[in-house]
Amino acid sequence: MKLLIKIALIVGPILLGTYVSTLERITSEMKMIIWIACLFICACALYSALRERKKKEEEIKAKEFLQNSLERTELLSRRHSEKYVNGLGRNPLLKHFYNKGMKYEEDAKFAKAIKELEKCLHHPGATEENKVAANILIGNCYYWMSELNEAEKYYKEALKINKKVKDEQERLEGKSGVLSNLGNIKIELGEAKKALKYYKKSLYISKKIKNKQRIANVLSNIGLVYIDLHKFDEALEYHEKALEIYKDIGIAEGIARTFNGIGNIYTRSNKHEKAVKYYKASLEINKKIGSRLGLLTSFGNIGLSYLHLDKIDDAFEYFIRTLEISKEIGYKQGIANSLGNMGLGYIIKGRNNKGLVFIKEALKIHKEIKYEQGVAEGLHMLGSIYNELGEFDKGIKYLKSSLKTYKRIGVQRIIKQILNQINLIETKERSIH
Repeated sequence: MKLLIKIALIVGPILLGTYVSTLERITSEMKMIIWIACLFICACALYSALRERKKKEEEIKAKEFLQNSLERTELLSRRHSEKYVNGLGRNPLLKHFYNKGMKYEEDAKFAKAIKELEKCLHHPGATEENKVAANILIGNCYYWMSELNEAEKYYKEALKINKKVKDEQERLEGKSGVLSNLGNIKIELGEAKKALKYYKKSLYISKKIKNKQRIANVLSNIGLVYIDLHKFDEALEYHEKALEIYKDIGIAEGIARTFNGIGNIYTRSNKHEKAVKYYKASLEINKKIGSRLGLLTSFGNIGLSYLHLDKIDDAFEYFIRTLEISKEIGYKQGIANSLGNMGLGYIIKGRNNKGLVFIKEALKIHKEIKYEQGVAEGLHMLGSIYNELGEFDKGIKYLKSSLKTYKRIGVQRIIKQILNQINLIETKERSIH
């Protein structure tokens, strides 16, 4: 109907003017006035149609840019870190430091937690088992602070000490926990295949010692790897297996985390309404159990889904919540992710300058914490934005920097995508000149 009206407004005045010009009873001056009026109406209608077409093209372009950008934007899905306490709370010499450290960790005060756990680690009364557990717990704190190299150092030290543990059950418990956590490090660094090897080794041991919760944890982590690899059927299969175990043993935190993972599958499959349903189910559980890190994950993922659904203002409400929580708990990567997502929202709204400020601030934080995948994503996003703005030199500069970073961490799928982008920009530049 709208199309017919537009055609009528363009063609109608011309037909009317033509008809009037054939009438003998109307003076030449009047015919001229009517013709001018008809042409004015026609021109206005044509201008309106062209403007609307341009607006639609820009909307399509914005949606394509959003899709490409969110493909690179990390969906918040922190992997489960195995705690493996192993007697730290029962050893009377270490109990006080352990309890203090765990309270700090629960409150997301990771630096303070590390100080208390270091006291457990270096206490003369600590057994080999205690040292394995303390190294793992310290590594977990560094992991949450996005200091991945430090986290990996403590996990590997735990694995080294674990070989000295005499009790086979305890030794296997420690080993499966460390292997799973090392898998977390690898996936955060963008090394999905290496992560998968660690997880599958951990899963094998966890099944051998019949640790149901760890089996579910590792299954969930494997599911997240398959999301990164775009193998969504396998991802859903592993998440559903994990969910079944979590429900069977009553682990609410695990259920919430798995709902987020399933939501991520639907997000990557462009089923955003369905994704929101799972993210909100996760959000309700995290509210009940009071998990601030869980809330951070759920809020962030709902915000990203709303960007996809063109509900930009709703998305910002959730991003503001993730920013508040991240600042509260000192989670720098969360702060950077929140700023980057808000920047993307501003770009979609057409506020390019403000969007660039937010994205550059996010990139700065990722560089400070040496989170290379975040750096690569930020550089890629900036390169894509400058390309869309027609600033091709800047676009290529950022894309090449992103390419270099992605090559260093080995994310092959994105490397191919960036090479294609650079080739397209260079071709476009040549055609202009």
